Amino acid sequence: MKTLILAEKPDQAMKYCVALDRSKTEAGLKKTEQRNGFVDLGQTEISLQTVVTWGYGHLVTLFEPNDYDKNYKKWENRPMPLFPEKIQYKLTDSAGKQFKLIKKLLKEADQIIIATDPDREGEAIAHLIMEKSELDFSKKEIKRLWVNNQDYDDLLNGFKNLKEAKDYEGFSVEAKTRAISDWLVGMNLSVFYTQTLRKLGIKGTFRTGRVQTPILYLVYAREKEISLFKPKAFYTIELLGELEGKPVSFKKSDKFESQELLSSFLKENKIKKSQKVEIKSVNKEEKQDLAPPLLTLSDLQGKASDKYDYDFDKTMEIQQSLYSKGKTTYPRTSCEFITTAELDYLTKYKEDYKTFLGLEIDLNNSPGKKHVNDKKVLEHFAIIPTKKVPTAGELTDEEMNVYKIILEHTLLMFMEPYQYEQTKATVCLNDQEFTTTGKVMKNLGWKKVANQAKKSSETDKELPMLEIDQEVELETKINEGKTQAPSLFTDKTLSGKGGALENIQKFVEDKEKGKILKETKGLGTPATRTEILSKLVEHGYLERKGKQKQLVTTNLGKGLCIAVEGSFLANPVTTADWEEHLENVGLNKISSETFIKNIKRTIEEEIKNFPKRVEPKKEVIKKLIPNKLGI
Repeated sequence: MKTLILAEKPDQAMKYCVALDRSKTEAGLKKTEQRNGFVDLGQTEISLQTVVTWGYGHLVTLFEPNDYDKNYKKWENRPMPLFPEKIQYKLTDSAGKQFKLIKKLLKEADQIIIATDPDREGEAIAHLIMEKSELDFSKKEIKRLWVNNQDYDDLLNGFKNLKEAKDYEGFSVEAKTRAISDWLVGMNLSVFYTQTLRKLGIKGTFRTGRVQTPILYLVYAREKEISLFKPKAFYTIELLGELEGKPVSFKKSDKFESQELLSSFLKENKIKKSQKVEIKSVNKEEKQDLAPPLLTLSDLQGKASDKYDYDFDKTMEIQQSLYSKGKTTYPRTSCEFITTAELDYLTKYKEDYKTFLGLEIDLNNSPGKKHVNDKKVLEHFAIIPTKKVPTAGELTDEEMNVYKIILEHTLLMFMEPYQYEQTKATVCLNDQEFTTTGKVMKNLGWKKVANQAKKSSETDKELPMLEIDQEVELETKINEGKTQAPSLFTDKTLSGKGGALENIQKFVEDKEKGKILKETKGLGTPATRTEILSKLVEHGYLERKGKQKQLVTTNLGKGLCIAVEGSFLANPVTTADWEEHLENVGLNKISSETFIKNIKRTIEEEIKNFPKRVEPKKEVIKKLIPNKLGI
C-alpha cells in the first residue's frame, strides 16, 4: 500500500518525516529533499511506502471578481450586488508547480492522510486541494492525523492511531462557508460604500468586513460613550468603630443618588452620628480556591502583556514558534480543559518542569474537573507544555519567557488550594443590615508561585473577635463618590480573556437575547481577533495610544463608523449570531446554502438602505476625511 501524507507547510512536513524515520533530521531534510516538494520515506511503521508532501498554506483560493469577468476589474463595471452563480476557486499565483506534484501523488496513493493543521482552516486547505485536483477518491482510504502538538513521539502515536477523515469534514464546510460569506460582504460592501461615498464627495477607499467592521464600531461606540459621559455624585453609608484596639467597619451596599434620598434614609431609620448597636450575626466559614483554569490563547496573551508588555500579535507569533518547535501544544485554542491522557504525561513530567523553573514547591494535589474533563475537550485542549523541556540555547529569550508562563501556570493545578477562613458579621439599625467581612489566610497553596498572593485583588483583613449580641459603639460616616466613565479599550479588554469580544452579550439591551449570546463564543476567535485588530491598525482605522496602548479610532475609522451606523456592520450582535450559525454549519445542523442565502439577503438590504441613510451624514464625514487620502 502506498500512503501519501499531505501536510500544510514544509516545516510541518519535515517534522512528520523525522517522527516516522528517526535516522533523518529536519535540518538535513531541508538541505536535501525539501526542494523536491516531497519526501519518499519508503517503508515505515505505518505503510509499505510512505510519501510526505505539502502545500504552502493556501494553494487554492477564491476567485477574484475579475476572474468571473475581466470587466469587473473596474469597480464601476461590477453589478451590485455581485453574487456569482457558482462560487469558484483558483490556484494561487505561486501554487502551480507544487499543486501539479500533489495532484500526481494523490492519484498514485492508495491511502491519503490529511495532516494539515488540526483546525478548521487546516481542514479546508486540504479539502480545497483535493477538490481542485478533480480526482476520484471513492476507492481511496482517507484518514486524518489530529495531534495537538509537534512532539515526535506524539506524532508517531498519532500516525498509528489515525482518525476517520469524514469525522472532520464539517470543519472544512464551516471554514469554506465563512470564507465565502466574508468574500460576499467584503467584495460587495467595500465597493458599494466607497462608490456611494465618492459620489457624495468623500474620497478614499473604505474596507469593510463581516467581523472587522463590527469590531471597529465597538471601539468607536466606546469612545462615543466616554465623550457623552457625565459623572454623577452618589453617597454611601459606613459605620466605624473599634473593638479590642482594632478598627472595624460595617458597610451598606446601597448607593444614594442624591443628598435628599440619603437624608430621608437616615431619618427613616433613625441613624445618628453615633450609636450603640448589637452584632446580629457572625458567620465563620472555611473556604478554598482551586488553581485557575488552564491557559487559552487569550489567557496567555493577557499574561504575556501584563508581565512582559508583549502585544497580542507578538505572543501569538511566539506561541506558534513554541508549538512548531514541539515545546508546547496547539496555540489557537479557546478550551481551558485537558483530557486524562494529557494529565497522565503532565503528572509523569511535573517534577522535570519544576526543576526547569527552579521552584521549591510541593506538587501533591490531584487536579479535578476544573482542569481535566474529557467531555469538554472537542478538537483542542488547553495550552500546556509537551513532554520534553528545552535544552540550553534551544529557545530565544522571548520564547523562554512565554514558555515559562505556560509551564508555571500548568503546575498550579498540582498545588494545594488557596485556603482561608472568611468571617462575615452583621449589625442592624431599624432592620437595615450593615456588614463587615474579614479573611484570614490559612494556606497560600498555589498562590505561592510567582507572587500570586501579592497580585491577588483580595486583601486579607483580620477582624477583631466578634460575638453575637456583642455591643459596639459605631460612628456614622457618609462617603461621597462619583460615577466613572468607562475606559478606552486595550487589546486585552477588547480581545483578551473576558474581554468585550468574548462577552458580546454585555452590549445587548434585550436581556433574553443577551442570555443566548452568553452561550456563544462571542465575536471571532482568539486568533482571528488578534489578526483583525492588526489589520485595522495597518489599514489606518485604529491606532494604539499611550503607555497602555489604548485603542482609538482614527478620523478614517470614525468616518467609516458614522457611515455604517444603523447597519448590520455596526451591530456586533448580528455578527456574533452569524458565528453561532457558522458553528452549526460545521455541526451539520444548518446547511451552508441556508447561511449564504441569509448573508446575501442582508447585503441586498444594506445596498438598498445605505445611500439614504448616509446622505444626511455626508458633511460630518467630509470634515473627518480629507479629500486626498493615499489609501
